[in-house]
Amino acid sequence: MRKVITSALIFVLGLILLDRGAGMLLRSVLDEVDTGQAVGLANRALANADRDLLVFGSSRARRHIDPAVLAEELGVTAYNAGCLGQGITYARMLEALILTRDTSARLFVLEIDPVELYRDQSSRASLFAVFFGESDVVDEILETTSWSARLKLASHAYRYNSLAIPILRNRLAPQPEPLLGFAPVRGELSPLALRVAAKTRPSPVRKGAPLEPLARTEDLLAGFLSDARGHGIATLMVVGPRFRAGTPIASWELAGYERIAALAAAHGASFAPLDGRRDAELTHPSLFRDLGHLNAEGAEIFSHRVADEIRKLGLLGDS
Repeated sequence: MRKVITSALIFVLGLILLDRGAGMLLRSVLDEVDTGQAVGLANRALANADRDLLVFGSSRARRHIDPAVLAEELGVTAYNAGCLGQGITYARMLEALILTRDTSARLFVLEIDPVELYRDQSSRASLFAVFFGESDVVDEILETTSWSARLKLASHAYRYNSLAIPILRNRLAPQPEPLLGFAPVRGELSPLALRVAAKTRPSPVRKGAPLEPLARTEDLLAGFLSDARGHGIATLMVVGPRFRAGTPIASWELAGYERIAALAAAHGASFAPLDGRRDAELTHPSLFRDLGHLNAEGAEIFSHRVADEIRKLGLLGDS
C-alpha cells in the first residue's frame, strides 16, 4: 500500500511540475507577442501604459478614434487600445492590468455602444486567463465566469487553453500592427447595407423579456469609471455614430443612453453621445464602411469631434 501511495504522489507531483513547466514556457513566449487579436493587442496596450491618453472599446473604438489626431489636437501622447469583437468586459480587465503598471495616463476615452449593456460577454474574459494572478479585478472576473473556473485556473497550462496556438503563431509569424493601435477601414456602404439601414435596429433582448441592462455589465462599467477616478484619471465615454438612414433610435437604445449617463454622473466621469443626432455631418453614408463602422474619412472627422469634446470639457487641464 505504501508503495502505491508513493507512486501516486510521484505521479501527481510530476503532473504539477509538467503543468508549471508548460505554463512557464508559454508565458515566456507570451511576453514577446504583441500582434494578433488574442493577447497581442493587450500586450501592446500594456506596453503603451505610459501614454497621456488611452482609448478603450470594441472594433468601433479601434476603427473610429485616431490617437494621432488626438495627440496633434491636444498636445499629448495617445494610444488606441480598442479590440475587435470585445466590449466593456475587455475594457474593464485591460484597465485593471494597466493600473497595476506605472501608468502616467491622465485620460481614458471609452467608446461605448448602448447595446453592450444588454449583452453578457463574460465568456470572452478567458482571453485574460494568461494574466491570472496579476490583478485582483481580473482574477475575480475570471473566477466568476463559471462554477468550475477557479479550479481550472489553478492549472498554469489551462490558462493558455485555446490561446497557445495563436500565441505561438503570432510569435513565429507576427502580423504588422498599426503603430498607435488605430486600424481604419476603407470603402463605403453597399447598396444592400443601405436597404438594411432603412429597417429598425434589432433589439438585443428576447421578445417579451424585460428591457433592462444586465447588472453584471453595469457593475463592470461602474468599476471601470470608479477605478480610473481613484487613480486620478479622468474618463470620457463617447457613443460613435451608426448609419440609420433616418430611422429613429429604438427605445432600448435610449434606455441604454440614460444608464450610461447616470453611471457617468455617479462616478465623476463625462459622457458625450457623438452619434450624429446633433451633428448632421456624421450621418452621411459616404462616411461609413458598414452600418456600424465609419470608414477612414469618417474616423478622421469623428476623431476631431472627440478632441473638441475633450478640450471643451477641460479633461486634460491646460494641455
